[in-house]
Amino acid sequence: MAIPKIIHQVWEGRTEPCMPTRLQILARTWREQNPDWEYHLWNGEEMDELVEKHFPEYLSLYRSFPYNVQRWDTIRYMILYVYGGVYTDLDTECFKPIEPLLKDVMIGFGEEPPQHNFYPGISTLIGNAFMVSEPGCRGWIEILKEITDAMQRDYPVQKVMHTTGPLMISRVFNILKKRYEVTLFPYSKVTPVTKNDMGAYIYQGKTSSFHEKIKEAYCSHYFFGSWDTNFSFYN
Repeated sequence: MAIPKIIHQVWEGRTEPCMPTRLQILARTWREQNPDWEYHLWNGEEMDELVEKHFPEYLSLYRSFPYNVQRWDTIRYMILYVYGGVYTDLDTECFKPIEPLLKDVMIGFGEEPPQHNFYPGISTLIGNAFMVSEPGCRGWIEILKEITDAMQRDYPVQKVMHTTGPLMISRVFNILKKRYEVTLFPYSKVTPVTKNDMGAYIYQGKTSSFHEKIKEAYCSHYFFGSWDTNFSFYN
């Protein structure tokens, strides 16, 4: 089995019906660089229907999350379990066709730049902004179970990171490696720039190191959630 040729992105649309221009521009790069791939932008109604139809046992948990971002994290794992393909955040840009990166991959995650990893006990920080999978891979069920368990624990800080985000993925990754053929894409290929790189690029106009870092990458995450997102070069 191979990774299905479908790209998934999520825009809930209820709290902010109109997608900002900057995100529309980035989403277009995925369609332009992969013209023979199907593209699906999931809205809130479709997300709810997916949980109700395929994951009724998680419906109560899904509805009870205190933060919307926890729902948006969780739905991406569910989408990849049911349909497979590529999930990528809207604040990512695709630079070239993604298919060569996915050869012989069953389930794959992107490594975060080492500069982002300042967490004790986490040897490699693994992101959830770019993930791929064959449909039906049970690794996603392991992740959903970990989310259920994590929501019962007390995390005084960075609750989202610990319960549904990268810190949760990083905890589970070593377990998944023992049970499944898991691929870890190097950050140079899928997350080559750091949050600080983006800040220097946007606010200080430092472009040379930015362009050098993305030269060999298939795509990049721009961490818009970490910055003021009213970027003049996208509006």
